[in-house]
Amino acid sequence: MHIGAVHRFLRLLAVPVTAVLLLAYQPGNVFALNANNIIAYPVPFNPRTQTMKIGFTSGTAETVDRVKIEIFDINGDVVLEREYSSLDPAVIWNGRNGSGRMVGAGMYIIKVTVEKSDTGEHGVKIIRILVNR
Repeated sequence: MHIGAVHRFLRLLAVPVTAVLLLAYQPGNVFALNANNIIAYPVPFNPRTQTMKIGFTSGTAETVDRVKIEIFDINGDVVLEREYSSLDPAVIWNGRNGSGRMVGAGMYIIKVTVEKSDTGEHGVKIIRILVNR
């Protein structure tokens, strides 16, 4: 396993589920986009019978123009990495990895990064999920 992946994963685990990380910096300015209202459901998630939705809670959608969703397994390896233009409507995950194979049961970490490119605002939400069968 690549040491960078391990380091990224360990950093992710140290963040509480409801935490928001503020990651944008420009000299003299710090821009933060509230990502507290991003959720993933249902949890636990059974990919054989359900689809997971990743999006803003009802009535709280932020206007963003770039969304990056990264899903990691418990070892810190990237399972899926996708970019979207919005989280409205919610993004659907069918439980498959980047190769199209169904993921195994276990703990996964979803990292959602949202951005408004015109203002430079960023927000990150880390969500822990359980996949079962």
